[in-house]
Amino acid sequence: MPASTAVSVGAIDLKSPLICGLGEHLMYAQGIRRALAAGAAAVVSKSTNESEAARRQLDRTDYVLLDSEWRRLPWDFSPPADASLLCRSGLAQQPFDEWLAMLAGLDRGAKTHDAYVVASLVLADLDRCVEMARAVEQAGLRILELNIGAPHGNEAAPGAIVLERDSLRVRAIVERVRAAVRLPLWIKLTGQSEDVAALALAAKEAGADAVTVMGRFIALLPDIESLAPTLGTNGAFGGAVGAALDVSLVGTIAQENRTGFPADRNQWRAHRP
Repeated sequence: MPASTAVSVGAIDLKSPLICGLGEHLMYAQGIRRALAAGAAAVVSKSTNESEAARRQLDRTDYVLLDSEWRRLPWDFSPPADASLLCRSGLAQQPFDEWLAMLAGLDRGAKTHDAYVVASLVLADLDRCVEMARAVEQAGLRILELNIGAPHGNEAAPGAIVLERDSLRVRAIVERVRAAVRLPLWIKLTGQSEDVAALALAAKEAGADAVTVMGRFIALLPDIESLAPTLGTNGAFGGAVGAALDVSLVGTIAQENRTGFPADRNQWRAHRP
C-alpha cells in the first residue's frame, strides 16, 4: 500500500504538499484548471487588489530564464532543474468582481479534484483589503491568502502594493483581516527581513492559520558585455537556488514557534537563553 502524501496546513487537509504558486500562468481559468487537472492539491490565484497602479505594473513586465552560470535560456518552458527566473511582474488584470466570480466557480469545481483554489489579495489600503476579504468569504471561497511581502513593494508606485518588515505592523494587519473573516487565512511574508521568525509569530498570534515564506528577492543582474541591467532595472529573483534559503527560514520559524518567544523583537531577545 503506497504511503499517504496527505498534509495539513492549519485547519486545511490537503491530499499532497503540492501547492501551485501564483503567477501570470494562473491569472485566468484555463491555467488554474490545468494545474488542478495535473494534480495540484491547491492552486493560488494570481493576486489582486484595488489599485489601478498595481494593475498597470503588468504592462511593464519582463522576464528572463537563467542557468547556473547566468546565461540566458530559451523561453521554451523546458529549463534545466537549476534554472532561475528574473522578472518584473504585476497583478491580475480583471476587475475585482470578475476575478472573484471566476475563482468562486473554479473553487467549486476544485472540490471534484479534492483540491482548493486559493484567493490571493495583495495589501495596498487596509480598509479596502478588509472589504475585499469579506467579499471573498461571501463568495464561498474556502481559503484566503493575504500577501504582505511583495518583493517589489518598496519600488512600486505609492499605494500600489506593500512590503511589510515590521512585526507590529504585521500583527495589526492580520488582526484587522482576521476580525473580518472566519475562513482559513494564510499570510504571505517576505524573506527580505532580518527577523522573519518574528513576522511569522506576529501573524500567528494575530490569528493567521498559516504563513508562507519567502517569495523572491530583489536582484540586479548586469549584462557582462554592456554592463547594462539585464531587464533595464531591478527584478525579482527566484528559482531552485532559493530552496536552501526557504528550508532554513521554515526551520527557524518552526523552532521559534516551539520555544514560544513573543513576536516583538525586543521582548523576544530578552527571552533568549
